[in-house]
Amino acid sequence: MSQTGFQDRVAIVTGAARGMGEAVSRRLVAEGAKVCLVDRDPEALYRVADSLGERTHAIVADVTAPEQIEAFVAGTVERWGRIDMLHNNAGVTGRSGPALDSTLDDLDFVFAVNFRAAFVAIKAAAMHMTEGASIVNMSSLFGIRAAPGMGLYGASKAAVIGLTKTLAVELAPRGIRVNSVAPGAIETDLLRSSNAALHVPGGPSYDEKLKSMPMGRAGTPEEAANLIVWLLGPESTFVSGAVYQIDGARGA
Repeated sequence: MSQTGFQDRVAIVTGAARGMGEAVSRRLVAEGAKVCLVDRDPEALYRVADSLGERTHAIVADVTAPEQIEAFVAGTVERWGRIDMLHNNAGVTGRSGPALDSTLDDLDFVFAVNFRAAFVAIKAAAMHMTEGASIVNMSSLFGIRAAPGMGLYGASKAAVIGLTKTLAVELAPRGIRVNSVAPGAIETDLLRSSNAALHVPGGPSYDEKLKSMPMGRAGTPEEAANLIVWLLGPESTFVSGAVYQIDGARGA
């Protein structure tokens, strides 16, 4: 899927060093956009930036620190003078196990990365956005349905959906769209680590779990990027406040 209308538009992608964030960044650059790549892993981040060339700007940042979020937003404006697209992709699963075994520190960390960072980034970026801008927040299938063993993660992603819907209405008069993508099993490091943490000795393996899904496999980061880039771009101009599941019918 190739779109027009991305030429010289400016995007910020958090968690851009791997997985879905990397796939989205690569698609945006291929479509002609300029992309500020944000991640806390310098080595992986610069690898992606070097491979994509001069249409990218890499900023190492920890999204749990609001001042660092404000700095990469300011850095994007300083570099390119505008922000047209924001993809809040950075996320963590947090501690696995029964939700009530979690501590308040566990809760604060998961919400700082998955929810508060998105709120702070939107608050900072929106003041630089004009009509036609688009924001896509990363939720999860576990923000829609129960997440046994990953309760804080699911709660944080449900909060992202609530924020998305509210801001879609509040920012609509300014012509800024806000949507959310709720992936199921997408083949990323995060998926494998969360499955390893939840594995029960003698229970189904990771590959066995995938085979039991309706489509018999996990999705790819590139398949997720197809949807996310469409939502960021000019072919979805009447879509706002939506939550798109991309899960191979797992959540059907």
